[in-house]
Amino acid sequence: MRYLTVLLLTCAMLSAAPAQADGVGKGSFGAGIQTGFPGNGFSFNWFFQEQTSLQVDATLWARDNWTGLGVRVDWLWWMPELARWQYARLRWYWGPGANFFSWSYKGKGSADAYTSLGGELPVGIGVVFTKVPIDLNLEGVPVLQVLGSGGTDVELGLAGVLNARYYF
Repeated sequence: MRYLTVLLLTCAMLSAAPAQADGVGKGSFGAGIQTGFPGNGFSFNWFFQEQTSLQVDATLWARDNWTGLGVRVDWLWWMPELARWQYARLRWYWGPGANFFSWSYKGKGSADAYTSLGGELPVGIGVVFTKVPIDLNLEGVPVLQVLGSGGTDVELGLAGVLNARYYF
């Protein structure tokens, strides 16, 4: 799985068109931070055209006796702007995606490890600044997970993420 992730990221970076994203002077690659559920981490976005991008979020978390890491990969379609101001635009987006999470529980008298693979459908709204190459996005993510440690169990959940990225 690690090699597949590296391969997908490499292909995305090499094939990203130099098409400008929404803001003044923006390039096609954005990198930044994200926070939300299930964790905090880094957010990357590659625009292939003004309407399509590949988003990759890498997360880490530690709560109570739980620790974990995860990767989300989403193909996003950016819809026409909802509003425009002098310094910013408001756009919304959606698209299919996949996720992989691995976490462990190290509570008293127990040590369990879990992995999951799932599909997701992020829907978000973003503010794209026109004078600086930065965007801020808030998304809700319905998630369908197939848990795999100790058996297969299908779960439906909801995640939420706030991210900020600078475009190069």
